[in-house]
Amino acid sequence: MKNLLYIGFLLFIIQDSLMSQISTYWIGGQPGKSRDWNTSSNWSNSKVPNEFSDVKIVYKESNVDCYPEINKGSFKVHSITIEHGASLRIQKNAELTIFYEAAADLIIENIDIRGNLHLRYLKNKDLAALK
Repeated sequence: MKNLLYIGFLLFIIQDSLMSQISTYWIGGQPGKSRDWNTSSNWSNSKVPNEFSDVKIVYKESNVDCYPEINKGSFKVHSITIEHGASLRIQKNAELTIFYEAAADLIIENIDIRGNLHLRYLKNKDLAALK
């Protein structure tokens, strides 16, 4: 019985660590793909964000033409922060789903939506779908 409890506890800890959020920053600049969201080298951790990622797009005064674009495909992130002066563009054949914990934390600005943006409360309730 002790072993079963121990194994159950270990599985819970492993699941919790796998599900924890990871902060990643947009750095852009990959030659020929400097604005491509789906290029891993454009991200601080060299991975395209997923539903566990807390995305940060910071303002870069020196290179305002390097902000991300989602050109095609479907992507999910845990949260996204876009600093004043920075931007994100979602093209016609693309979509982004943002999961969030509280409506008070949800501010949408500096996103050029030509495709689809879905906002989902963590309890899987669809708050809004913007087109």
